[in-house]
Amino acid sequence: MIDILKKIHSDSFIEETLGVIKKNLAELYGEKKGRKNYNCIIEAGEKFLRSLSDKDIEQFASFNRTQPYDHLKGKKFAISYPDNVYIDEEPTLQTLKRVLGTYFPGINGIHILPERVMSHYDVWPQDFFEFLSRRDAVSLVEYLQKEEYLDEKRIPTEKYGAIRDRAGAAQLASELIIPWLEGIETGDDTAGREKRADALVSVIEGAYNSHFNDGGFSQKTRAKIDPRFGTLNDLKEITSGYSVMLDYVVNHLDIDNDYLEAFRRGQNSGDAFILITPKEYDDMQRNGELSKTFRPRPFPLFTGVRKYPLNKDLTLSGKAEQINAVFTDSGLKPIDERVILFFSIYFKVQNDQGLTAEDKRVLDRFKKYLKEQGIEEGSIFTVSARQPAGQMFRAETAEDLSALVSILGFEREYGEIFLQHDDEIFGEKFFVYTTFSESQVDINPLSESGFKMIIDDLFHLLSSVNLAMMRMDAIKYLWKEKGRRNFDMEEGNILIDVIRGVMQLFAPGVLPLDEVNSPDPVVYKMEKDGGFAYLFGQVNSVVTAFNEQNLEPLKRFYTLFKEKQPRNFVPFIMLSTHDGRSVQGLGVQRTDGHVSIEQFYRLKEVIEDQGGKAKYRSVPRGQVAMDTFEKVITEAGLNAFKEKFLTLFTSQSVSEGDVLILTDPDTERQELLEKMAAFSGMSIQDLSRIPAIDYFLDWIIDGKTIYELCATSRSSFRKHVRNGAPSRGMLTPEMEARRFAQAQAFVLTFGQAVPAIYFNDLLGLENDYEGYDISGKPRDLNRHKSNLYSFDFENNQDPFIREYIPLINKILLIRGKDPSFYPGSDDFEFEALNESIFLNHPFHGGKHSFILGNISRMEQEIRINPAALAGAPRISRLRDLLSGAIVTPESDGTFILHFGPFGMLYLE
Repeated sequence: MIDILKKIHSDSFIEETLGVIKKNLAELYGEKKGRKNYNCIIEAGEKFLRSLSDKDIEQFASFNRTQPYDHLKGKKFAISYPDNVYIDEEPTLQTLKRVLGTYFPGINGIHILPERVMSHYDVWPQDFFEFLSRRDAVSLVEYLQKEEYLDEKRIPTEKYGAIRDRAGAAQLASELIIPWLEGIETGDDTAGREKRADALVSVIEGAYNSHFNDGGFSQKTRAKIDPRFGTLNDLKEITSGYSVMLDYVVNHLDIDNDYLEAFRRGQNSGDAFILITPKEYDDMQRNGELSKTFRPRPFPLFTGVRKYPLNKDLTLSGKAEQINAVFTDSGLKPIDERVILFFSIYFKVQNDQGLTAEDKRVLDRFKKYLKEQGIEEGSIFTVSARQPAGQMFRAETAEDLSALVSILGFEREYGEIFLQHDDEIFGEKFFVYTTFSESQVDINPLSESGFKMIIDDLFHLLSSVNLAMMRMDAIKYLWKEKGRRNFDMEEGNILIDVIRGVMQLFAPGVLPLDEVNSPDPVVYKMEKDGGFAYLFGQVNSVVTAFNEQNLEPLKRFYTLFKEKQPRNFVPFIMLSTHDGRSVQGLGVQRTDGHVSIEQFYRLKEVIEDQGGKAKYRSVPRGQVAMDTFEKVITEAGLNAFKEKFLTLFTSQSVSEGDVLILTDPDTERQELLEKMAAFSGMSIQDLSRIPAIDYFLDWIIDGKTIYELCATSRSSFRKHVRNGAPSRGMLTPEMEARRFAQAQAFVLTFGQAVPAIYFNDLLGLENDYEGYDISGKPRDLNRHKSNLYSFDFENNQDPFIREYIPLINKILLIRGKDPSFYPGSDDFEFEALNESIFLNHPFHGGKHSFILGNISRMEQEIRINPAALAGAPRISRLRDLLSGAIVTPESDGTFILHFGPFGMLYLE
């Protein structure tokens, strides 16, 4: 191993880096365990190095650590799912490469969102490419739709489920697939045909029994590309023409991963994950341990699962029959199997967690039973507090299973007897730690098997293709222990340093990009020693400024950027990502946030009025940061009553600052409003109408706050815009396109950053209501899968698209060639020339550019003096790279510039 490393690094660098890795591991795990984990890294690293070609080694050796971002100069990244655009006849990675190369020549980098094996709720021809020719794969999907086994969205239908229930999964191949195969194949290879039919049915079964995949971030393995997207060769083809970034989803694996599956079969200890018993979970809920952990999403911290029962071959109906036999032996009458099967998932519904496809079918059948019995659903269920479009138990139903049994009109003994036998028949219940969703099980970094999984996953990605960057997905959640905060932990930061050291040693030039969805000041603090990280503050600051035609949010964004960004810090910025629009990055709850709470509520109103959705996360009920309290009181105009309000709280100092805790933790919303009204002399109605107060009450009483707004970028901009008068007017499509392109241009030219644009923003797409209706997940409003033939790049008749795509392409091409940008330098300034015209001024190596935009609908004229800007010489003329127009100075050296509505200039 050392012989190869010496071709890449100096002896001193190798010795120093290995020494730091070894020291950090000993500090984290102790000498003995730390040595084992160090040997794990060395073993995986040696295997990786031996797989490298001479060209790979030369490329690593040429990396200059003193100029780590040099290879990113002029790069603009498209953030894209592997299947954002597709045709049925080829793997989606091939389609993506072709579309970007043909229609977006200004893109020269791609962040390919997770492309490893995942759960899918639908069936595509590409899923069969492993087993069939492309033509036959398309034909099979058409046949399955014609026979109504798949619906128009290619989702398995009730007809498919009915045949499955009647014939059993083992017989599906002979009923559904064999007849079709016999129609396209010749010969009498019966055994081969049956084997192929079983493989094809397994694909459909995967969709029928699918679960939430969180946009691909719930991956079953890192070792294989999902067949729908293509092969490793398809991925390598993309790297031949683009700088590429992949996702290192270091925190978790899909709940169907092989290791947890083996635990459920009793074949390993499960210590790669954090597992607890139902009793331990109940105890943690009772003693408040769960609330100590920071929650980035509203879902439960632990998800209920079952091991496989001893008799794994029993169908659900067979299991219900066994339970009914127990009831009969106990002197009770058999009951409807739909009720028994619902009993089997009671603990999951009680936990208000997301359900698998099979669980949802059990729930739907139980609801049909309720309807047949004349029992109102509302007597058992209410709207879920956590799951969009989901349901949870009413308080009286959630107490225990016997309470539900009584509501259904059965003797309580049914519930008691079921619980005595259900683990034996349905499988032993356990709970697994799930930070992000019910389908994403967290890897346990404390165990040897968990650590090995983290390291193996890292080298799987590094081995895949030549990477420019690696996105460190939610990296600050890496370290987790029961009953602790588990965000930005000191132990986690040491382990992150280990991972960085491994990358620097074995794959220099692959830059780790930290992804932490936090307020910008928090990101700056985390990157205090310099680094490369996402910024999310601009995502909603830009939209707010454009919607209000006022640059104030962007002035605050820039001021914070200049004051707090660390030296040698490089941001990765974009107007939108594949997720919801970050409210965390906006810093709504902070006094140093980019917008007021009232501005945020106006943004939320626009997005919701145009079909978007707000998503909430859980926060500890009854407590709030002093900084948030200060912002609320100031913005609500209640500073005069601050001391009176503080009498309702006690103060506590924590590592993040002072926290206020309600003296009476059982205070209700109306009660707190009444006390605030009494202190301030305002009416309860007037108080409750103040956005800051509503925001405060959501946080401290309801224990929730909005963490993202789900919508596409285009659907986040107000469609009706004032024109300097009280009346509002609908923008023309052409005007809307210019505004949208200008908003993208602001981000693409802000700071000496590495800029990106989300694929669906390249296409200028509006909300995907069909995708949302299918999944019920708000983020799917912004996760379109566009059929290439339907979009029609060549002759699209949409006036917005005809105006927007040529303009965004021109901006991307200009930005890529602009020598005034160099990632990592500090040579940039932003100015608000008036309340609605901005100037971005990048400069580097004696080159200067001036990007100006009018974010209002009004025509405007403005005078600028470039010579007064940082480092700029006296300029004899300017050229607009967008229009080609030449602008000459006035006698005093200033330039008079004219802007139409949402007009923009890119001057050199």
